[in-house]
Amino acid sequence: MKPLFQPGDQVYGISYYHNNGKPTDHVAIYPAIVEQLTIYKDGHEYWLQTPDGKSWGDGTQSNHVFSTFEEACNYMKDYWYNNANTF
Repeated sequence: MKPLFQPGDQVYGISYYHNNGKPTDHVAIYPAIVEQLTIYKDGHEYWLQTPDGKSWGDGTQSNHVFSTFEEACNYMKDYWYNNANTF
């Protein structure tokens, strides 16, 4: 199980690119800081901010937040391979 990150923790988040509201095959991995953690009965999500303190603007699913860049890359490679080269 992945660690539960706390506000202030430095992490890497995966951002999916949408064009005109439609998903694309583009993603980016950004360094981020956990701004807030929201826990639900069936999971949790993170509210992230950039290293200079700007909010990402919306919640990020917990499976898209990692402690290292390498973990985020490996997740994306596996996801891409296992999902017919789509995000």
